[in-house]
Amino acid sequence: MDNNNTETLTQATFQGYLNRFCGTDKFGEAKAVGSYQFFAAEEDDDSKNKQTLYKISKATYTLHHNRANPNFIQMDIKFNAYDDTELKLLWSRLKKMEDSVRREPDKMWIFNFTLVEMESISENEDSNDTLLIAHLVNPVMSYLTRETPTDLSEEKLYQGELVGGNVVRLLFTPEYVSLEESNNYDTPELKAESYRDEYAKEYVDNYVPPVDDGKIW
Repeated sequence: MDNNNTETLTQATFQGYLNRFCGTDKFGEAKAVGSYQFFAAEEDDDSKNKQTLYKISKATYTLHHNRANPNFIQMDIKFNAYDDTELKLLWSRLKKMEDSVRREPDKMWIFNFTLVEMESISENEDSNDTLLIAHLVNPVMSYLTRETPTDLSEEKLYQGELVGGNVVRLLFTPEYVSLEESNNYDTPELKAESYRDEYAKEYVDNYVPPVDDGKIW
């Protein structure tokens, strides 16, 4: 697969790659980790918006590219609950994107999603892995829906009906979706950072403060 190029893939092969980001693995963990950015292309490279990456840590993904409707790629981001904090923040930023496009149409606004397939990252701390990454830019439509019709929705009435849900559904045009297989990332360093973070969390969770014996050091 050419990096950042999906035009050479058949629809079935392309969907096969997309499936690698979807759902959970045999251990019940999400197959992909997602993040996103929101900024105007005209901003300086060191601007806060271009330097800020928002991580989605409590969600799973589903991606569809249907031969019967090839003009769109659908991505569902499923959260555990309708009141999840990460869901609320994502939704508020998507709405901010829409407002920004409306208020300042002369600017080139970018809403960029990045998904990393977790199985691309091996357990070998010394290996530099080849990562499978998906980039999805500027959804043409976004809305909230429910995982199943019986799920609890957001407690808000609109025209007499409860609205909202635990799934953010996004539609992208294929020219703004690309796949990348790359070994240009220092995955040993990333894994070392992850290990240090986990070790630090475990230390803090199990830390017992010493008994105050009145001494002054």
